[in-house]
Amino acid sequence: MVEQELIDLHITQVKEHKALVKTYIYEIIEALKERAETHDDSKLENPEIDLFASITHKLNGTTYGSKEYSEGLKALGPALAHHYSVNSHHPESFKTGILEMDIVEIIEMLCDWQAAVKRHKDGSILKSLDINRKRFNISDDLFFILVNTCCSMQSRYAMVRKITSFKDLQIGWCYGRGKIFNQIVIDKAIEIARKAIRYKTVEVDAFPGENGEVQVNLYREDENAKMVDTLEIIISLNDSGFVEVSYYVESLDKEIDAIFENLIKWCEGKL
Repeated sequence: MVEQELIDLHITQVKEHKALVKTYIYEIIEALKERAETHDDSKLENPEIDLFASITHKLNGTTYGSKEYSEGLKALGPALAHHYSVNSHHPESFKTGILEMDIVEIIEMLCDWQAAVKRHKDGSILKSLDINRKRFNISDDLFFILVNTCCSMQSRYAMVRKITSFKDLQIGWCYGRGKIFNQIVIDKAIEIARKAIRYKTVEVDAFPGENGEVQVNLYREDENAKMVDTLEIIISLNDSGFVEVSYYVESLDKEIDAIFENLIKWCEGKL
């Protein structure tokens, strides 16, 4: 049995470490917030605005990385040179390219690339990453980090959109039954789903319940694409208007069991 004094010391040290990590994370968040607010502001005035206004709309119909796209960039000439000189989220802003960039600049760069593909009719962030891998000499390690980040973010966006859409269901949406969904339940389901998606070894999905509850499912698929090792998390409102969360677990895998137990503890701590 570990002495209580050692346990207390351990808890104190962990909390101090958590507080310091939190400080550093918030510093990065603040840096990203500033960049979010000022992103591409230089395009709103000369020497950039005139050239970008006259050429950018022509690039939207091209395929990223194509000859036509490259020619359009050349036509931007001095405007693009100025843009690179005052916006450090571009590898072109540095003599040796992406190797000189810090993580905050790289995050803004990735967000910029994700937004930019929306302007092209055949835009794809994964295709763009593959093109930019060669264009900017991106290492294999960084390339796969960028790919993993995009896939995780897309999963989060898709899940949030799906759960949010439950609010649009009208009374009787389920064969004449079906209650409307309270925003508190929707928000709690989104919070739990976002946490669940962080576990890479399981799939996550969400479903509306006819009594206004939301069910968030975690599961693993076997070689036959059959759902095994499942955790059902049901979020609802009780008669007093408070959120209730119930669980149903069916798992034979110790590793998956540990994930489910960890998530349930986290959910209980959030109630």
